[in-house]
Amino acid sequence: MYQTPPLVDFKWHPTSSLLAAATTDSIHFIDPFQPQTPSIITLDKGLSTFDFSPDGRWLVTGHRLGDSPENFFGNVQVWIAPNYLRVAVFGDYRAVTQVQYSNDGKTVIIAYSTLSDSENVIQFRDATSWEILSTVKTGNLVSMKISPDQKTLITIPDRYSIKVWDLEKNEVRYSLPTSFSGAANCLAISPDGTRFATGHYDGSIILWDLEKGERQLSMQASGVVEGLAFNPNGEILVSGSSYQSTLIQIWSVTSGEKLRDLEGHLRGVNFLEFASSSQLLASASYDGTVRLWGIRP
Repeated sequence: MYQTPPLVDFKWHPTSSLLAAATTDSIHFIDPFQPQTPSIITLDKGLSTFDFSPDGRWLVTGHRLGDSPENFFGNVQVWIAPNYLRVAVFGDYRAVTQVQYSNDGKTVIIAYSTLSDSENVIQFRDATSWEILSTVKTGNLVSMKISPDQKTLITIPDRYSIKVWDLEKNEVRYSLPTSFSGAANCLAISPDGTRFATGHYDGSIILWDLEKGERQLSMQASGVVEGLAFNPNGEILVSGSSYQSTLIQIWSVTSGEKLRDLEGHLRGVNFLEFASSSQLLASASYDGTVRLWGIRP
């Protein structure tokens, strides 16, 4: 267990065994075998999101600045490992809410947010030249994920719908409406890209066929679903809950059966990430702790 300040983002480093946990102005690199002695790099304030290039050479951070909704603005910053020296800053009048590298490392996907719904977009930039390649107007954005083949974008634009985009045509392939009580809150895509899962305020977890948009399975978690993660081989799905529950729950994606509850966090669980090369699961909670779990299918 590792005690942290409030976290804004959370993921495993792609070429090491370190877990990176971001606060609003720093990233804590946590060694699973020595969690109490992390290395910490200090970044600019307003940090809201980050990602590493697949080769681990570059770190891209997104920032949200301003002291009220009316004057939020932001920027994207580029840092080079191992000392994480900043080499570029791209300012914008919009807040940056999510950044993500493509699997091949050639593209950086950036989500921007403002009070003007028409200006809330996802931008695709060349990771070398930083030229804007394309832009998708998503409207208000709660969450986004890119499929492993980079051909599909899934967004939760307003919690009451789920949109699946064809990135080759830059258009919505299909939409999945949700109810007021079952508003969508988070999502995860399976490692093979054939299905995706959504977590909802009413505690439901729904597994969907990505190509057809058909519902495959429904599960019922013990509280509002705040986080979802598939394990590396896609055989299990892990959910984190809040409000009515502080549990992490493990589900079979074949049967929908709940396999196990993980107890330990004292408040809701809002981040879950599997290490890509092992069955090690990292979780973060509103209780200010990061916990590591060994998970077997």
